[in-house]
Amino acid sequence: MKLDDKNKKKLILGILVGLSIFIWGRLAPVKKKLKEISRQFKAAASQHIPGRKSPRTEAIDWGRNPFLASAASESSISGLQLGGIISDASERYALINDQIAHIGDLIGAYKVVRINEFAVIVNDGNRDIELKLEQ
Repeated sequence: MKLDDKNKKKLILGILVGLSIFIWGRLAPVKKKLKEISRQFKAAASQHIPGRKSPRTEAIDWGRNPFLASAASESSISGLQLGGIISDASERYALINDQIAHIGDLIGAYKVVRINEFAVIVNDGNRDIELKLEQ
C-alpha cells in the first residue's frame, strides 16, 4: 500500500497529536507535584528567616501620620528643616534639609547627635538644638 503526500501528512499529524496527548498526560502529575513543593517551600520560607526577631509586617503606631508635612521648632534659628523620621528594626534615619541623616552624620555645620520618635538633636559644637516633628 502506497501513501500519497496528503495521507502522509495526515498520518504524521495524527502521530504527533497522539504523542502530545500521551506526554501531556504523563507530565500532568509531575507539574502538580512541583506546584505543591513550590507552595510548601514558599510557606516555610515566609515563616522563619534566621536572625529576624519579629516579622517585618509589624508596625509601631507613634500616633502621627508620616505622610503629613511637619514643622520644626528651632529650624528658623539653625536653618535646618526636619522633614521626617524613618525607623526600621535596627536604626532610625532623619530627613533634614532633603538629606537622609544617621546618628553621627554632618548636615552643614551640625552633627546629628540623637534621633528620637518625634525629634532630632543636632549639635553645632557649642549647643544642642532640638528639631521637633509636629504631631
